[in-house]
Amino acid sequence: MKKEDNVAVLRRDLKAGILRSPYLFYGEEEYLKRHYIGEIRTLLQIRFGSHDTVSFREDFSADAFADAVETPPFGAGSRLILLEEVEPALLPKEDLAAFKALLGDLPEEVTVVICYGDDFLEGPIDRSKRREARIKELAKLCFSVEFPLQSPAALTNWAGRRLAAQGIVADQDALDYLLFLCDNRMTALIKELEKLAALCAQTRRVTKANVAEIVMPSSESDMYEVVSCMTAHDYDKALTKLDACRKNREAPTAVTAALGGAFCELLFAKAAAEAGKTEVDALLSAFRIRPSKRYFIRQYLRDAPRIPHGYPEMAVKVLSEIDILQKSSAADPWLLLEQGIERIRKWKG
Repeated sequence: MKKEDNVAVLRRDLKAGILRSPYLFYGEEEYLKRHYIGEIRTLLQIRFGSHDTVSFREDFSADAFADAVETPPFGAGSRLILLEEVEPALLPKEDLAAFKALLGDLPEEVTVVICYGDDFLEGPIDRSKRREARIKELAKLCFSVEFPLQSPAALTNWAGRRLAAQGIVADQDALDYLLFLCDNRMTALIKELEKLAALCAQTRRVTKANVAEIVMPSSESDMYEVVSCMTAHDYDKALTKLDACRKNREAPTAVTAALGGAFCELLFAKAAAEAGKTEVDALLSAFRIRPSKRYFIRQYLRDAPRIPHGYPEMAVKVLSEIDILQKSSAADPWLLLEQGIERIRKWKG
């Protein structure tokens, strides 16, 4: 069975009271990992009356794992063992063999979940490839479940259902904007949905204005807001937003790169609009733009007619030059970025 089907299998199993320990959980969506670990806890409670939990991170060792597996749960009927960010492949050869042997012969009352965070496979390409290979090896010993970011359609339905359960409806524009600000991540969405439900308890409707009022945007969405300010000639507001990035101690080179990327996508949208191609999904597919950016891509397409021809391309070139200067000179990188914004502001076309 394909790994992408295993989320559905896991859901059906737990509803039917079936455990397939050991489990391997990985992928970008943290909310779903924590949700299903919670469901496993609930099932252990139902089947065994009670459970305790043993967690390992930096303190993981083959001996400690063996003790957790083989020592009866104290005052409980079952045990959940969580291995978080642990890499058993780094154990000495004999310890790794012992670990694998234990993993393949777990007592019925012991459930093991090996869990990796959303950034486990990020970073230098060599390290990412090594870690990916280790996950594939572990998957041979476990019921492996990857939790990718959910599609915008699935997230829209999920968010709408959670609000509807409290008697609140949401405008489509509000949900699109919410997904973008939360970078399509359920972990961020769930917190913001709770805030929106409290804010809109009287009106029973969530609007885009409500979302803009209380939702904390991701740094990526900040860059799109900066671009929108600049194309509307509100450079003071754009600089204020960039200053907030500085106060949040974000890396100036990362901010410049993100801003340049946002202007690249504005350039794609402008070119598509001038060619009469204004279908959002087609644009996302053609230029390999992540679905989480759907809201602002739609805004770019709407704004394209008023944006001067050549403006996005000029901005991309200026920001590319700033990126090089930030990495090669001793000048203040934030000052260089502000000077780049000023160059863009003064462009006459």
